[in-house]
Amino acid sequence: MLRPALLGFACSMLLAMPAVADSLRQINVPAGDLVHALDSLARQVDVGIVYQAPQLAGLHTRGVSGKLTPQEAVKKLLEGTSLTVNTDSTGAMLIVAPRPAGSQSGAVPRSSAGDSPDKERHDVASASDRDQRVNLEEIVVTAQRREQKVIDVPIAVSVVSGNELHARGATNLQGLQYAIPGLSVLNFSPGQERIQLRGISGTTGLPTVGRYLDEMNINGDGVSSGFDLRLYDMDRVEVLRGPQPTLYGEGSMGGTLHYVTAKPNLTELGGYVEGEGGTQKDGGGIYRTDGAFNLPIVPGQLAARVVGGYDHSGGWIDNSATAEQDQNSDAIKTARGTILWQPVESLSVSLLGLHQDTDGADQNFGMRDRTNNNLVPEPFAEHVNLENLVVSFNAGAVTLLSSTGYYERKFTQTTDLSGFLLPLLPLLGLPPGYVDAVGLGGSSVERDVAQELRLVSNDAGPLHYLLGTTFRRYRINSAGTTSTVPNPLPFELVAATNQDGSTSESVYGEISYAFAAGFETLAGLRYFHDRRTADDTATNLGLTPPADVHAADFHSLNPRFNLLYHVGSDGILYFNAAKGFRSGGFNTTAAAQVGGVKLPTSFDPEDLWTYELGAKQQLLDQRLIVEAAAYYNQWSNLQTEVFAPGSVITVTTNGGRASGPGFDLTLTGKPAVGLTLSGTLGANRMRYRASTLQHLDGDHIDYTADLTYALSAEYRRGLTHQVTGFIRTDYQHSSPLYFTERNLAGVGVLRSDPQNTLNVRLGAEFRSLQAYLFVNNATDWDGVIMQGVANSFSPLLPRPRAAGAGFKVAF
Repeated sequence: MLRPALLGFACSMLLAMPAVADSLRQINVPAGDLVHALDSLARQVDVGIVYQAPQLAGLHTRGVSGKLTPQEAVKKLLEGTSLTVNTDSTGAMLIVAPRPAGSQSGAVPRSSAGDSPDKERHDVASASDRDQRVNLEEIVVTAQRREQKVIDVPIAVSVVSGNELHARGATNLQGLQYAIPGLSVLNFSPGQERIQLRGISGTTGLPTVGRYLDEMNINGDGVSSGFDLRLYDMDRVEVLRGPQPTLYGEGSMGGTLHYVTAKPNLTELGGYVEGEGGTQKDGGGIYRTDGAFNLPIVPGQLAARVVGGYDHSGGWIDNSATAEQDQNSDAIKTARGTILWQPVESLSVSLLGLHQDTDGADQNFGMRDRTNNNLVPEPFAEHVNLENLVVSFNAGAVTLLSSTGYYERKFTQTTDLSGFLLPLLPLLGLPPGYVDAVGLGGSSVERDVAQELRLVSNDAGPLHYLLGTTFRRYRINSAGTTSTVPNPLPFELVAATNQDGSTSESVYGEISYAFAAGFETLAGLRYFHDRRTADDTATNLGLTPPADVHAADFHSLNPRFNLLYHVGSDGILYFNAAKGFRSGGFNTTAAAQVGGVKLPTSFDPEDLWTYELGAKQQLLDQRLIVEAAAYYNQWSNLQTEVFAPGSVITVTTNGGRASGPGFDLTLTGKPAVGLTLSGTLGANRMRYRASTLQHLDGDHIDYTADLTYALSAEYRRGLTHQVTGFIRTDYQHSSPLYFTERNLAGVGVLRSDPQNTLNVRLGAEFRSLQAYLFVNNATDWDGVIMQGVANSFSPLLPRPRAAGAGFKVAF
């Protein structure tokens, strides 16, 4: 059905003259939805613009500003799409979509990431359209807190759409590592993720990578305290590499992960159901199911979207000491819901709620033969609740956004410390055999309340700005104590209680200006204040000093500078310089005074400067996209974890400095109909540049790889008019990871094996049904991801080869 873009279009068709489309006008149309942009232009120039609404659905534009003819303005708004404009004898402009052979529509969707996952590729016409296209799809992101095409964002950012997540079979972040340049993830067990980007990694202190779910910060206050978010019904995952000091703030030293959920559709009833199951070598069965349901409550104004999932992973590590088989199984339950209210076009209110339960029998540590000899079981459990209220109001020249969030995480875990503590018991006068095993049981409760206000300019002119402020109140209460078998001890070997907190505020802003043809400069600054407190008690080998009560204020000014040059309409060159920051903190007196060696009871902040040159370019009529960046990191006052002498308790010190260059590369191409190829590479030479208690000059940064790369290939072919077959392979490689602990006897430098994994998927699509077979870790790579420390912890192992089948039905 033809939709008039101007009220009273029939009248304008009769009155408009052909010369109208040729006259110069002062035009100002902001970037955003293409339909809204064309409507705005039609009102400004009083010219009829006719189009078919379905052809423009989901398309976005970079906007247009300046003295132009209406036809020139329309052409600029249509840049990046396959649409063209024709002018008829009345002066009205008709938006035309080419009709390539075998397709139903010539319009190129703005991105598969913009579609709800239940609408992805499941009707015959849309499948045919995609299979016939040779050019790559345009992707729109909000990495800089405003909608932009990813090719125009002047920072290193990778985007994985919801469709791509499904195509890879990735249900958590670990399924994406190495497909993102410079990203690596150590997943000891669900709920214990240690994330690194571009060689920036910490063994202690706050996280070095920021994590956001829509508008909510979901990082805890521990370097590996992030919960294992299930990537069900996601619109996309954005990975911003390098410090993000002004827009995301503390914790985003190495970069930021931004998980963007699929939003409710205000007009369409629909959803999807997906399930898969299989077996794994040397282990138990695996199966999962997830689904989403979209319900318009008041069509066009109010809708709800609910998501649920259950993921069971059978164990594959046997306990040689207890004869228990496949002991490291786990199960994750996820429920998420979003309500969206949009009473008028300029106002939207959304409320997201998330609940996730994780229960596991053991962690993924074992020997190369997939066994361990733990004397104490190591179960864990995690329960997460999150709510995020977002209100956005478009006032024309600016958009005001408010985000209010609440986050709660409860975590319990048992750790086998027999290897550490049993050798020390004779020194305490205990006879042999009195204690055969020692376990440490711990629990914690984190609560976080956060508020952010943000003002973003909408002007399509040369000047853009963004202002914001944040408030966060974070509290964590934790406790842990050892237990012994078969006999209890009259004193505590190791015990601790902690009541820690952080209250932080920040004010930030960015301003950019297009000062010459093709050139744009940006400057940003965030002022950050963090008030941290600690009220801790600790016992070490029966000694309990007085409680540690600390409080300190940490401040930081974090700038960002950027210079951008547009290479025509299909590429950019940019320079970026930014400073990252982590607050300091406190140690316990019990750890700091063990063994007659006085260690610090507190540690200072650290900061990181990164300097980056990057380029992004679309080539061969959008059949090839190249993104490359070279950078240099300068990291000062590193926070380093060391063991207190004769103790399993660690303390944090400031361990000198580190620096090094790095390089990122992403290639995405569509050389032929139905064939898509992609490759990524991340390389860095981050090294310590000073000797400390734990590291020597030249040592690697802990848990980081010098080189990672990934290769993917997907081929799709129409088998019949209604059936499309596909095959996909994903290969990932990582050079060894290193961990250095020079002040603990028997450790020194630990080195993992090079990692090589291959995943394969084969299937077919029929209207609303997709069925597939999969093999993960097809070569059954069984190396060591990370070596264990001393005699107490076994190496971290990869999941063995798993094979099975799955389906997805959209409705």
